[in-house]
Amino acid sequence: MSKGASEIDALDIYQDATIVLYEKIRDTEFRLTSSIQTYLNSICYYQLLARSKSSYTKKIVLKEEVDENVQDWFEEETEIVNAKVERIIKEFENLKANGDKCYERLRLFYYEKLTMGEIASKLGFSNADSAKAQVDKCRSALKRILGV
Repeated sequence: MSKGASEIDALDIYQDATIVLYEKIRDTEFRLTSSIQTYLNSICYYQLLARSKSSYTKKIVLKEEVDENVQDWFEEETEIVNAKVERIIKEFENLKANGDKCYERLRLFYYEKLTMGEIASKLGFSNADSAKAQVDKCRSALKRILGV
């Protein structure tokens, strides 16, 4: 069938469209401004779109199709990400412990979500461009420490 629908889906959609038309005709305020076929085609088209969107977001997995022996790669990836995050936090805390100016600059940018203008004002830089240059230097230094 066209638009990727099976013959069974097409029949279901057409039957639903016929029911919609029947209900509309019973409504005294309904005015048909096109041919019945055009109206039914329009209903079918939008129902087909709605079904394709819902079938795209819903994936049904039958119990028989699941291999219980498959290792969860997402879980492994999460462990790797968590290890990286822990390392970043550790290095960030080292910056704080050492009294490094980068700690404050990066904290204001990443945690406080301040703009470069606000950072410049708070840390005494002449303008937002100066603050950006300093934050970029600190970001590069942290990446170098992390080996990223």
